[in-house]
Amino acid sequence: VRHSQVDLIERQISFLGEKVENAINRKFLTTLVDDAQNNFDTDGSDQGVPALNGAYGEVDSDDFIPDTYVTHPEYRTTLFDDSNIAFANRAGTDDVIRERVFDPLLSVEHYGASDATYDGSGSWGYAEGGEVGAITYDSTHVHVVTYAPGGSDIEIKEYEDPIRDLQGVNARLHHDTILTQERAVATVTDVTA
Repeated sequence: VRHSQVDLIERQISFLGEKVENAINRKFLTTLVDDAQNNFDTDGSDQGVPALNGAYGEVDSDDFIPDTYVTHPEYRTTLFDDSNIAFANRAGTDDVIRERVFDPLLSVEHYGASDATYDGSGSWGYAEGGEVGAITYDSTHVHVVTYAPGGSDIEIKEYEDPIRDLQGVNARLHHDTILTQERAVATVTDVTA
């Protein structure tokens, strides 16, 4: 029985690590969305790639280099419906396509974040007016700080509950996200829905 449970134990520990990582991601995204000082408001013609490029411009105009962006699933749907991408093959040669269409997107790191990743006071989405669908930032000014009470990365403790016949582990980690420059972050807000 003990040997047959090794895979189950490994899977449960992996799930525990994912939960800790999701908690860190939630704090990270919430800090970015709530504390960003720059914003690009979209209109009817600035929904997909132009909105993201507008947010890049907001960060760039404050003398920072946006190198990462995070998108909500609803924004990603709009992004990939954008004719700038859908009809890229009509832009000309391969070099022109790469320079005009894909380099602004592919030269930066992209992360996707669902509704459950955001836990702040604003609105993370892209289906209704006023919702933030994407955020771009200069990663050198966004810091995740972690500390485990035991001095390691994550404090793991075994526990036994003989009354309920339970055994397991729990994890504890103190973490925060710090923006050293709020101007190094820009959100994309949908104002047309």
